Amino acid sequence: MSDSLNLPKKALRAELRQKRKSLDGKNERSAAACRSILASKEWKVARNVMIYVAHGSETKTEALMDAILKDSRKRCFLPVCEDLCGTLKIVEILSRLELAPGAFGILEPCEELQNLPERVARPEDLDLIVAPGVGFDHCGRRLGQGGGFYDRLFEKIKKRTRVVGLAFDCQLVETIPSGSHDARVHAIATESGLIPRAHVVGILGGIASGKSLVTRFFKDCGAVVFDADRVAKEALDSSKIKGILVERWGANILSKDGQIDRLALASIVFAPENAAELDFLNRVIHPIVHEEWRKFQTSCNTRHQRLRILDAPLLLEAGWESECTQCVFIDTPLARRKEFAQVRGWEKDELEKREKKQLPIDEKRAHATCVVRNDGTEADLREEIERFCATLREAE
Repeated sequence: MSDSLNLPKKALRAELRQKRKSLDGKNERSAAACRSILASKEWKVARNVMIYVAHGSETKTEALMDAILKDSRKRCFLPVCEDLCGTLKIVEILSRLELAPGAFGILEPCEELQNLPERVARPEDLDLIVAPGVGFDHCGRRLGQGGGFYDRLFEKIKKRTRVVGLAFDCQLVETIPSGSHDARVHAIATESGLIPRAHVVGILGGIASGKSLVTRFFKDCGAVVFDADRVAKEALDSSKIKGILVERWGANILSKDGQIDRLALASIVFAPENAAELDFLNRVIHPIVHEEWRKFQTSCNTRHQRLRILDAPLLLEAGWESECTQCVFIDTPLARRKEFAQVRGWEKDELEKREKKQLPIDEKRAHATCVVRNDGTEADLREEIERFCATLREAE
């Protein structure tokens, strides 16, 4: 698996193209990848299927095309580059003989077919799209050729339409750089089999909103949890980090047993006038936490653990949002959060002081894809989490 974390799209695209080009046995590997699609539930229920014709070293789709053309219940559609602005027309073929070289030299339905209304489909008519890509990651992010043709197509399809990326194992990377406009595939088919995309759920909310309880309920639903706060606290106990912090703030931040005194440290970095000190601490700790997150993701990919919870106190501030496929906001009334803070032994104004160092609550809520209310009983909260997890499963 390629180390993609520090590569911009252009460099990653070049690296993966070279890997794909130099791969041996592409015909056999392509056939194996296609078999994994043919055996999938997505394939069995689909009627209107859009595939592509491989160009250059792309994963070949002949097996899929032959299977559709032989199946009277299915219709075979191919994309046509309608213009240079990134628009794809979706055209049906009934035989390979209806293909001809089109834009970029790629085989596509001949021009005569493109003008027949009965052969042209709308994006929302499709049940299944088998999409090419230069690279994919386990969360369904896709790295295309750079023209945005498929991203614009995916914006128009219905929620029920399944999208499966077709690639070789060497095209799977840890993380594909992506933006809000980049669509995700539901699964990736390679010579090793069909890999359903993983869900990374980020937890958002105010301080003392009950996020720990929420993550516990996610665990009960089969999720694995990455606790960024725990990792950060463990980093504080390392001799290397301890030395860096003592050098900056002195031995007064140490407890009697020589460990970092969390309350003493908090009194420095959360003081209203000490914004630079919190920034310094984050610059020291965040790289360590990100490296542990990378190891966590790799472990989850190996074990095929699909539901992953990212519990990070500064999820948005630290740029973690791009790692998430969903962000859940825990909506907890201020009065209840003050009660939780009191249980932690905080001073009366500690919650407000810490919250001023984070993004406003409304801004966190605005980034959420789902809001979970925490204003009832624990049983109510558990039910909300179970309902959310059920929704994720139904979407697959």
